[in-house]
Amino acid sequence: DGMISFGRPKKGSLIPAVMVGLGFCYTANVAISFLQNILSGFFPLQGNDFDLPTGPFGLILSIIAVAVFPSLLEEFLFRGAIMGSLMKFGKPFAIFTSAILFGLMHGNLVQIPFAFLVGLVLGFAVVETNSIWTGVLIHFLNNLFSTLAQYSETKFGEDITSAFYMLLLATMILVGFFGIYLLSRQNPNLLKYSKTIHYSSPKKRLAWFCGAPAVIVYFVIIGLEVAAVQFS
Repeated sequence: DGMISFGRPKKGSLIPAVMVGLGFCYTANVAISFLQNILSGFFPLQGNDFDLPTGPFGLILSIIAVAVFPSLLEEFLFRGAIMGSLMKFGKPFAIFTSAILFGLMHGNLVQIPFAFLVGLVLGFAVVETNSIWTGVLIHFLNNLFSTLAQYSETKFGEDITSAFYMLLLATMILVGFFGIYLLSRQNPNLLKYSKTIHYSSPKKRLAWFCGAPAVIVYFVIIGLEVAAVQFS
């Protein structure tokens, strides 16, 4: 239960955890898209608009900016520093609270729910494999595939890209379920984390965390950013 390890993942755990991570990301994307379609009937959701990569050089820059840097910096911050410092309060608490902060960091109502769910599976994968590098790899691959899908739309058109994405989606979901099977074979107690002895209840710990001055300031800044994007 200490800080997050920066060493190699546990033997045999990396590939199944990556399979679960990617499968969960694509499943969450479908679920959140469905929810957004329902909510858009009541009020429009605004997200951050990004230019599609054009040309090989633009694609390389997009991969570096969207996949390489975020996967390293964000994983070291949210799964390394933040989740690692909260592990003393129990693994579920550390995974959940770091996922909340990770989701809010995206600063708009379109991305926050999806990023929160992704934060949960990234935290799970890091804890299960005992290595920050598992989270980095899942984060990198998820953002890489998204960037490549956007690039393919500029090269091959929306119809071909949509057909390819549906095939990729179905494949990733199946891969995710197979990854869960492999992990459960290795660890029959998957997700059954040992209880951490505390004098306070999980609700009190969450209230303490949300009431910390630094976290309150973070919430205020993110709230202002969300409002600026939503009502711009």
